[in-house]
Amino acid sequence: MREIAEAGGTAIAIQCDVTSKEQIDTAVAATIDAFGTVHVLVNNAHDRKGQQSPFMQTDEAGFQQQFATGLFSTVHFMQTCYPFLKANEGNVINFASGAGVLGAYGFTPYAAAKEAIRAVSRVAAREWAADKININIICPTSMTDALEDAIKDPGVLEIVSRTPLGIRDRR
Repeated sequence: MREIAEAGGTAIAIQCDVTSKEQIDTAVAATIDAFGTVHVLVNNAHDRKGQQSPFMQTDEAGFQQQFATGLFSTVHFMQTCYPFLKANEGNVINFASGAGVLGAYGFTPYAAAKEAIRAVSRVAAREWAADKININIICPTSMTDALEDAIKDPGVLEIVSRTPLGIRDRR
């Protein structure tokens, strides 16, 4: 926040349990109190705890945690901010993940939640286009040993070839 203030901007910090719709409503209300409206919504909150489990070792609790902190929080923030975004022809930036796009080994619940975020973002983009609300999805990935192995797969290489920046070497 200090850097933003030094650059002439204004910032506030709001603590929010993104699994609680009430806390999301409170966070958006605090934002409206401080800034008067919402022009841009960035949904990047997602609990990474317990995200890695191979498919056959995945349990319902893992899915519930990943969907609660990823998909449901994204949906709730979008729904709560909708009237302000509509009034301002606003923008939504939702973070998904290369783990979902690539089907990263061992990321079953996390990948599923991130792909669900992509799906609801595409639906909302079509529905909210009439209100001139722009919705973008960012799917970052990081180079890991598992990804290094995955990109040897011709199917994965084909997907990467369609990514403007490709995959950069982490070294």
